[in-house]
Amino acid sequence: MILRPFFGDQGLNTRTVEAVWGFGLGLDVGTLTKEGAMKALKVTLRSEEGKKMRDRIGVQRELAYNAVKPNGSSVENFKTLVKLVGNRLTLKHQAN
Repeated sequence: MILRPFFGDQGLNTRTVEAVWGFGLGLDVGTLTKEGAMKALKVTLRSEEGKKMRDRIGVQRELAYNAVKPNGSSVENFKTLVKLVGNRLTLKHQAN
């Protein structure tokens, strides 16, 4: 993943993807250049560091895929949220 932060929390997100998750490369802040983009592409596509990034993102991809499968963690968490909101609305309706 090649990142180019522009504003807001994008700088923090870029640093998180680079340093914490280890599967991204942030471009320098400032003017986007062809040279900067080419350098980032070479790192991500041709270097050993890039191979490690691709391996790490593969693990994250699998986790995300499993989370949205039937009975996955995201699906179950969404069901819990709907249940909590529904219960809250029912209680509010009964109070009126």
